[in-house]
Amino acid sequence: IPFFAQAKEAVCLIKYKGKVGTGFFCDMPGVTFLIINNHVYPQDPKITGKFIDITINGKPKTINLEGRGKWTNEDMDFTCIEIKKEDNIKTPFSLDDNILKSNYSNKDYLNRNVTVFALNKNDNFKLYYSYGFIKECDDCLFTHTCNTYKGCSGGCIVIQNTNRVIGIHKGGQNKVKVNIGQGGENGITTLQRDRDRKSGSAGMPR
Repeated sequence: IPFFAQAKEAVCLIKYKGKVGTGFFCDMPGVTFLIINNHVYPQDPKITGKFIDITINGKPKTINLEGRGKWTNEDMDFTCIEIKKEDNIKTPFSLDDNILKSNYSNKDYLNRNVTVFALNKNDNFKLYYSYGFIKECDDCLFTHTCNTYKGCSGGCIVIQNTNRVIGIHKGGQNKVKVNIGQGGENGITTLQRDRDRKSGSAGMPR
């Protein structure tokens, strides 16, 4: 994968009260976001405070959450946190243009080949990637066949051989499950557009 070295600086380790997971930085029109799973890092200020500690390519970094754009989709189990220029974060990943189209449907990705980038708890949280395809989908969820392990929740799902993000790996705890191969665990990805932010719905930005 040509941008694997860059991906090492764009996929981060999330640790919080014994939980571990993956997060990643993604460019969207006019802004970069850190995208994480809520079941790894709860989005309740009374619990988590005003900072988030991450590790990028073995280097610890603290991000102050104050004064940043942020929204959470509790049902879809993810949060997007605005990244600023002073954070000095560069990422090869960008949101797939198709997701921003008014007629977007998850079914557009059915049977598409994809790659997951995540951190492997069984290998000192080193970045790895796995190939697979979108096996099933509904309005909000994909099921994929990529091989994943504990600590991969929050991993980045891209269209194979590209840097275009279509989902975040959620783990196998949703009602929609698929066996994803020997040595792996059930896996689900989810990335939902914010179809109507004025009504307060949560999801990915348009």
